Amino acid sequence: MTKEILYRPRNIVRPTALALALASASLTAQAGVQIEEIVVTAQKRAQSAQDVGVAISAMSGDQLKEMKMATATDVAAQVPSLDIKNTLGSTNPVVTIRGVGLNDFHANNSQSAGVYIDEVFLSAPSMLGFQLFDLDRVEVLKGPQGTLYGRNTTAGAVNFISNKPTEDFEAGMTVGYGSYKTFETEGFINGALTDNLNGRLSVKYSDRQGGYIENTYTGNDEYGASTTQAWRAQLGWDISENADMLLNVHAGETKGDAGTTWKSFGVAALDFSDCPAYAETGFSGPGCYDWAGYADPNPDNPYKGAWNMDPQMDIDSKGASVHFNVDLGAAVLTSISGYESVIRDMDEDAGGSPDEESDIFYHNENSLFSQEIRLTSNDASDFSWIVGGFYSTEKAIGDPNQYIKSRATLNTDFTVSWDQKTTTYASFVHTEWQFADTLKLITGVRYTKEEKEFEGQTTDDNPFNDSWYLGLIGVDPANGPVVLGQTDDTFKDENVSGKVGLDWTPTDNLLVYASVSKGFKSGGFSGAWVGSDEELAPYDSEEITAYEVGMKANLLENTLQLNASAFQYDYDNMQLFTTPENSLALIALTNAEEATIRGAEVEAWWVPVEGLDVRAGVSFLDTENNDPAFKGLELPNAPEYSFNMSVRYEWNLNNDLRAAVLLAGTYQDDIYKQVENRPFHKVEAYGLLNARASIYFRDQWELALWGDNITDKEYVAEVFDQTGIQGNYIVNYGTPANYGVSLTYNWF
Repeated sequence: MTKEILYRPRNIVRPTALALALASASLTAQAGVQIEEIVVTAQKRAQSAQDVGVAISAMSGDQLKEMKMATATDVAAQVPSLDIKNTLGSTNPVVTIRGVGLNDFHANNSQSAGVYIDEVFLSAPSMLGFQLFDLDRVEVLKGPQGTLYGRNTTAGAVNFISNKPTEDFEAGMTVGYGSYKTFETEGFINGALTDNLNGRLSVKYSDRQGGYIENTYTGNDEYGASTTQAWRAQLGWDISENADMLLNVHAGETKGDAGTTWKSFGVAALDFSDCPAYAETGFSGPGCYDWAGYADPNPDNPYKGAWNMDPQMDIDSKGASVHFNVDLGAAVLTSISGYESVIRDMDEDAGGSPDEESDIFYHNENSLFSQEIRLTSNDASDFSWIVGGFYSTEKAIGDPNQYIKSRATLNTDFTVSWDQKTTTYASFVHTEWQFADTLKLITGVRYTKEEKEFEGQTTDDNPFNDSWYLGLIGVDPANGPVVLGQTDDTFKDENVSGKVGLDWTPTDNLLVYASVSKGFKSGGFSGAWVGSDEELAPYDSEEITAYEVGMKANLLENTLQLNASAFQYDYDNMQLFTTPENSLALIALTNAEEATIRGAEVEAWWVPVEGLDVRAGVSFLDTENNDPAFKGLELPNAPEYSFNMSVRYEWNLNNDLRAAVLLAGTYQDDIYKQVENRPFHKVEAYGLLNARASIYFRDQWELALWGDNITDKEYVAEVFDQTGIQGNYIVNYGTPANYGVSLTYNWF
């Protein structure tokens, strides 16, 4: 049997062109150029990705580094059907997989997709702004995860897996300099500390002293400066021949400009009626203002605006985990204990103007403790199984979550505070039965019980005793602060989810699979500004039933890998983040009756000749909201078509020098950013292209030149609708072209 030791290298061949090139001479001599096996742990045991009847996209740490993927948001560029967008500066990603995701950016809500670092679940969007460094690989699982994973999710799971300590000494360091006066360094050191104790220390530091945003109001023409540092220390201990333990301690800090710059596009005339352009086209235009009478003087320049402040951020995160394994002979017992916390202070000028229309100051504290215990059978028989249990407790505190200055629009301030505790219990069973030479039956079931205790309120602080908002809702504003909405409530739910699948392997090079699975995500409470008690009523849990068929093939003497899948989701009680029109409610969290998602994906990896590596992926999505209020509308963050590709070629210059060039691109079709599908919610299609050129010396030095968005494409990253409360919509744009150089040295 193969013993599952988490901290030891598992003979995982990283799926990178660099690894392929280093081995190409040997491969050519032995069997010609071939694609090498990728081993994943998506089903909690080491398996070849081509042998798993699940739609999985995997990237190695070398790929991530070479493509300069610095945060979780960057990963989406090379994964079909994956959308990750920042909803609050650069620190609050929202993950959508195959059209399933929740736009809510508040720190008391959990994602529709599970995000894990070294098998520890990250509960809140505010925890997902972490830095990527010294990773072994990333695995993206598509479809509801209702069996094996720590928290049930309806969209899928994204697993970030770090390099583990080994007994062999190795170390590496990279330094770089790029656009906006950015200095970066990253390094690691690894090796044996004693006969049975190995250690690994990894660090990353980035200092950007400028930016590409010009604030004409404050005079800051280089907004965007920030400093980020992160580290991870790991100890792997061989307790005995049959037991081992891995301790992982990590922390990170980000300070500086928050990047929460929004361009304001008004939709009102000066008499507060709809301006002609908005009334005719659904978009802002000449003669359109927000309710404070502001119109952006530079509407066509996405990186120039007048904001009354330069928003700042101060984010501290820390965590630790302990993985323990003991080989019992017939099975391996695994225990994973994890703790994660983040404290975030952040500013946002959500008005997008020099007026104090909607200046927001966030304070969030999120912490999570989780414990998973599972028993995994060995691979000695045709029937394998995993049984386990999961427990977690989460605390989310916003005190205040938001302090909002709305003096130019509503002549008042608001305070939003809440305290939430979530407790989750789950037990699960997963089985795989090879009942014939070419057929395998996969089954799984999971029971989940979840409870959320929430206490929160929104207050009109009424600092001038003349709140225009109170006047609008018919409350006398002469008597100081007024509580607009409050609750002290508990949401409880229980659910049984699971999966049935069939894998057919008619040849060694072909897998055909079909499955039916069910996923569940618990309901909860809004952490947003509210105007009434009713808006704090809990929203319900959602469920997805997914039907999927797919194939994985190794073709042309293993030089071409072709994977494809087709799926249909029946989406019940879908959780919705809405922005009501012509309403004093800014945000509402509710449920739609149902939605339908149909789609298909194809991924190809081709190595036609030595040194050439070509990868591509395409996704098609057909989404429809079937709720009467949104009948026939598309789901947000779900483009009908998307495409990604990368082409890398490496060749020898002489015995000591090698060269490589890489082009990586992504294309996204038109996409709606919010559920109501209003005209200005729609973002036009765009494509981005990145490039890298490298010189390697004796496999130890690398000098690289790189460029991101080398065509300098202007594109919209996010749109937020404030037409009901502020008379405008606000737009955040993606990063323009930037370039840099890096130098890497490795010790072996």
